[in-house]
Amino acid sequence: MRTVNLLKRITFSLLSTLILALIWHELFNAERAIKTIIEDELTHVPKANQVVENDFKQISQRNYKDTSEEKFIKPIDLITNLNYQILEEFKYFNDSDEFQLDLRFADLNVYRDYKKRSETLMEISKNYFEFSKKIDFISWLAHKNLLSWHFNKKVFPWEEKLNFQTSFKEIEKLLPYNQTKVGKNGRYLLDLNPYYNKKYEESKKPKDRLNKVDGRFIDTYTGLFLDLSVVTNLKNEFKDFELEDIPDFVTFCKTPHYYTYDDIFPLINTTFNGIEGFYRPHYYMDILKKEFGPNLIDKVHNNFKFDDGKMEWIELKIDDVNGEL
Repeated sequence: MRTVNLLKRITFSLLSTLILALIWHELFNAERAIKTIIEDELTHVPKANQVVENDFKQISQRNYKDTSEEKFIKPIDLITNLNYQILEEFKYFNDSDEFQLDLRFADLNVYRDYKKRSETLMEISKNYFEFSKKIDFISWLAHKNLLSWHFNKKVFPWEEKLNFQTSFKEIEKLLPYNQTKVGKNGRYLLDLNPYYNKKYEESKKPKDRLNKVDGRFIDTYTGLFLDLSVVTNLKNEFKDFELEDIPDFVTFCKTPHYYTYDDIFPLINTTFNGIEGFYRPHYYMDILKKEFGPNLIDKVHNNFKFDDGKMEWIELKIDDVNGEL
């Protein structure tokens, strides 16, 4: 009898231990699952940041003079001889002096109607976003688009083009798609400047440099486009820049505009033209102050006035312009 009771107690103890172990296991898995979900939500942007930040940390160690021929054979094919030696530089994107249009596809009727032009730029941004998401390409709002985002997270109604920035390593993701049509109905041409990785002409002033734009996302129905510029921390390429001592943490685009590392990172997820998922620089106000100065607070531009209540730019019926952007 005692043996039977002892066996019952042992069995009960074992079952209790097993049940507790199962409960603990389920709770642990549930906690881990919740933690994973939270971490995924919290690290979505940091993961994107890590990709680009690592690029900036490593890029100073990369020698772009000795770029692999095999890696860049396609984008430079049009301007090389049989030995793949780059010929004398020429201006790749032949912009019109009068219009912000790719003249191969220009539709002046759309360009001259600001409402149609604005709607088209919004469509370009939408298709650019979808294409970028599809290939995991990271870029961020820049220049006038960053300023227009500051007002109401939309493109200016009078705007003529879009501007985004990216890094060297990110733009290399676009090489397989260069000179191909992407987006809805293959409407958009991705066109990369073969000089995107070229050193700057130190003897030339910024306004005389031939290739400031590194890539374009072009609407082949209208000729309107999105400009893409690479930002780098290769400060030795800016010896003629108007700074006596350029610290290592300063980065540049070819215009050139300069930024501190903390101006840009970490990138912040935001909405632009009604689409959630674009990126903007971290300390965007510092960037805007340096680039636009007093224009940053002006609320009348190009025959439009900003309505704080409606959060919209309202067209003026009289010619009351307070500067241009």
